[in-house]
Amino acid sequence: ERLEAAEAQLSAIEAASAATRARHAELDDALQRVERETLDRTRARAAAAGAQAAYTDRLRALEQERAAVGDQRSRDMQVRDETQAALDALETRRAQLHAQIGALEATVAGQSAEEAELRARFSEQEQALAAAERELAALQTRLEALERTHLAGEGLYAGVRAVLRAVRQGRLTLPGLLGPLGELIAVPPDLETAIEVALGGHLQDIVVASWADADAAIAFLKRDGAGRATFQPLETVRMPRSQRLDLQDPGIVGIAADLIGHDPRIAAVVANTLGRVLVVDDLDATRRVLGSAPGWTIVTRTGELTRPGGSITGGSRVAEAGMLARERERRGLPGRIAARKAALAKTSAARDDVARQQAARAEELAVAKAQLERVRQEERGVAGEQARLERDLATVLTALARHDARARDIGQRLGALHDEQAEQQSHLAALDTRLAELAEERERIRQALAALPPVDPAGSATLRAEIAGLRERSSSAAQALARARARGASAERAQAARAAEIAHIEATLAAARRELGDVLDAIALQADAIESARAGLPPLEQERADVALRVAAGERALDDATARVRDAERERDRASLGLARAQDEQVFLAERIRNDLDLDDPDALHDDASGDAAATDPAATEAEVQRLRERLRRMAVVGDDVLEQYEAEAARLAHLSEQLRDVEEAAAGLRSVLAQLHGKMAERFDATFREVGAAFERTFVRLFGGGTARLALHTGDDGTTSIDIIAQPPGKRISGLAALSGGERALTAVALLLAIQRVNPSPFCLLDEVDAALDESNVLRFRDELRDLSGSTQFIVITHNRGTIEGADTLYGVTMGEDSVSRVISLRLEDAVRQVEEREMAEAAGG
Repeated sequence: ERLEAAEAQLSAIEAASAATRARHAELDDALQRVERETLDRTRARAAAAGAQAAYTDRLRALEQERAAVGDQRSRDMQVRDETQAALDALETRRAQLHAQIGALEATVAGQSAEEAELRARFSEQEQALAAAERELAALQTRLEALERTHLAGEGLYAGVRAVLRAVRQGRLTLPGLLGPLGELIAVPPDLETAIEVALGGHLQDIVVASWADADAAIAFLKRDGAGRATFQPLETVRMPRSQRLDLQDPGIVGIAADLIGHDPRIAAVVANTLGRVLVVDDLDATRRVLGSAPGWTIVTRTGELTRPGGSITGGSRVAEAGMLARERERRGLPGRIAARKAALAKTSAARDDVARQQAARAEELAVAKAQLERVRQEERGVAGEQARLERDLATVLTALARHDARARDIGQRLGALHDEQAEQQSHLAALDTRLAELAEERERIRQALAALPPVDPAGSATLRAEIAGLRERSSSAAQALARARARGASAERAQAARAAEIAHIEATLAAARRELGDVLDAIALQADAIESARAGLPPLEQERADVALRVAAGERALDDATARVRDAERERDRASLGLARAQDEQVFLAERIRNDLDLDDPDALHDDASGDAAATDPAATEAEVQRLRERLRRMAVVGDDVLEQYEAEAARLAHLSEQLRDVEEAAAGLRSVLAQLHGKMAERFDATFREVGAAFERTFVRLFGGGTARLALHTGDDGTTSIDIIAQPPGKRISGLAALSGGERALTAVALLLAIQRVNPSPFCLLDEVDAALDESNVLRFRDELRDLSGSTQFIVITHNRGTIEGADTLYGVTMGEDSVSRVISLRLEDAVRQVEEREMAEAAGG
C-alpha cells in the first residue's frame, strides 16, 4: 500500500514535469545509445588490437617454424648427400666385390678342375705303383726261387751238387773254386740251346784254379760216397792249337767258343770244350759244311748235334735242358730288379709329387673357397648396408618432401595472416574514426541535457528513494527465491551425477574384481602347468642324455668298425700280394717239375702216389721197378732240401690262411655291427613312427572336429618302404589323400606336420601360406594348435588369413606409401593391448 501511495504521489509530481522528463528521457536514450555504441566500439577496438597482437605472435611463430623447417631441411639435405655418397661408395665396392667374386669363382673352378685332374693322376700313379710293386714282387719271388735252386744245386749232378754244398757249408775247403762251367759263361739267348747241347756233360764241369783243388774235391767225393764230378784245373788245362775254318756258307753262325762271353781265366777251358764246335742254322747247313769241316762238331740252333764221325743226335730237349737259360735269368734278375726298384722309386716319387701337388692344390682351393666365402659375406654385408642406406635415403627423401610441403603450408598461412592483419588494421582505423564521432555526439547530448529546466528534486527524490528501497527489497526477495530454487536444482543434479558416478565406479570395481579373479585363476593354472612340466622335465632330460650316449656309442662303434674294415682291406691287399707271390712260385715249381722230371702234368705225381698197387705180373712188376728207378734217378737232381722248401711253403700257406680267416672274421664282425646298427635304427624308427602316428591321430581329430586318421607303412615289391596316410574326415568314408578335397588334403598335411612337431619339436618353424585352402572354422582350429605348440616352437607364419593373424603375438607387414617406397611395419599385440588398457584406466580415473 505504501508503495502504491508513493507511486500515486510520484505520478502526480511527475505529471507536472512530463514534458521535461520526456525530453530528458529522449536525451538520456540518445546518450545511452551513444554510450553503448562507444562501449561496443571500444571493446571491438580492444579486441581488434588483441587480434592484431595475436597476428603478430602467430606471424613470429610461423616465421620461427619456417626457419626451423629450413634448418631441418638443410640437415636432411646434408644427410641425403652423405647417404647418397655412401650408397655410391657401396655400389662401387659392391661392383668390385662382384668382380672379385667372379674372379675367385673362376679361380675356384680352375683349381677344382686342376685338383680333380691331380686326383685322377694320383689314382693312375697309385695303380701304376701297385702294378710295379706286383711286378717287382714277382721278380723278387722268381729271383728267390732261382737263388734257392742255385744254392740247392738243383739240376746238377749229385757229385757236383755235393761239392758245391760242402764248400758252402764249410765242410770242404777249395780256395780256387770258380764254379760250374755253365755259370761262368754268358751265352746269347738264341744260342743257349745250341751251346747247352754242345757242352753236354761239360756244362756242369767244376772249374778250379789248381790240381790240388780238384784232388781235394775228388777225395771228398770218395770219402762221402757222394758221386762223381768232372773238374777243370786251370793250371793243367792247356790251350789247344788254334784251328780255323775257311768256309763261306750263309748257314754258318760261327765257332761256339767265339760266340759266348767268359772270364779270360777260363779261356783254355772254353777253347777245349767249344773250340772245335761249329754253330749253324739248321741241319741243311750242317749237311752242306759237314764234308768241309773234318774233326769238327756241328750243332744247330735248335740243338741237333753232329759229331765228327758223322753221327747225329736230335729230338726233344733232355731233362737237363734250360740250365743256361735259368743261369742267364738268375744273373739278369738283379739288374732287372734294380731297374724295377728304380722305376718303382721314380713312380713313387712321381706319386708323392702328385700327392704333394694335390695337397697344395687342395690347400689353395680351400684358401680360395674361404676367400670366396669371405668376399661373398662381405658382399652380403655390403648389400645389407646398401639396403639399409636405401631405406634411410627413402626416409630422408620422404622427410624432405614433408619439409617442402610444410614450408609451402607455412608460406600459405603467412600470406593469409598478412592479409588478415591488413584487414584488421583497416577495421581498427574505422573503429577509431567512429569512436571520435561518438565522442562528439556524446558531448552535444550532454550540452542539451544541461540546457533542460530542472525537475522538482525534493519530493521525487524522496519518493524515488522509497520506491527504490521497496523495489530493491522486492527484487532481493525474488532473487533469493530464485537462488534457492537454483541451488535446489543444482543439488538434485549433483546428487544424480554422484549416484551415477558411484554406480559406474561400483560396476567398474566389480568388473575389475572379476577380471582379477580370472587372472589369478589363470596364473594358478599356469603355475600348475609349469610345475607339471618341470616335474616331467628330468625324465625327458635323462632320456635325452641316454639317447645322446647311445648315439655317441653307436658313432664310436661305427668308427671302430670302419677302422677295422680299413685294416681288413689293407690285410686283404697284403694277403692278395702274398697269394700272387705264392701262385707265381707255384707256377715256377710246376715249370721246374716239368723240366727236371720230364713230366707234362705235374699232378701226375700225386695221381701216381694215390693209385692202385702195381700188377702182379712179373714183367709188369719189372717194368714198374724200372720206371720207379728212373723216377728216383730223376728225383735225385731235385735236391735234398725239397722237404724244407715244402715245409716253408706249407707254413707260409698256413700263415696266409690264418690271415684270410682273420679277414673273414673281421668282415663277419663288421657285418654283425652293421646288423646291430640297422636293428637299432629300425627300432628307433618304429618307436618314433608309432609316436608320430598317435600324435597325428589326435591332431587330426582336433583339426577336423572329429573323424579318424592313421599312418601305415607299405613295403613295395622292390623292397622300398613308403608311408600311406589313411584319413576319414567327419561324414566321409575312409580313403587315401587322393580322394580328399584340396582343403582336406592341406589340413591333413598340417595335422601331420603338427604331429611331428609335437613328437620332436624344433626351435623354429616357418609356415608359408599353409592355411590358404582352409575355411574359417578350420583356420580357428589351426590357430589354436599353433598357439598350443608355441610354448616349445617359435612359429613364423606367412599368411593373409585374418583368423591366423589374430592368434599371432607379433605382426609384420609390408606397406608402400605415396612415395612408392616399401616399408616394414611391426606390431606387438600384447604391448598394444596393454597400452589401450592403461589409457582406459587413466581416462576412468580422470573422469
